[in-house]
Amino acid sequence: MLIIAQDAERGEQLLDDMIRDPLRSQIAVTTREMVYRHWPNDQVRRLPGDANARRLADLGV
Repeated sequence: MLIIAQDAERGEQLLDDMIRDPLRSQIAVTTREMVYRHWPNDQVRRLPGDANARRLADLGV
């Protein structure tokens, strides 16, 4: 599942919340700014607990 946050601050809050209370499915977070500024295959998605942005195709199942 991909969540598109309003801005970077809200994206960080979501990632922190998911570390505290993990969900069953894998969740990635990005922001509207990142999605609109980069190509869809660029590294603009982040997983909870991972500081590195990744391509959607690299997130796995």
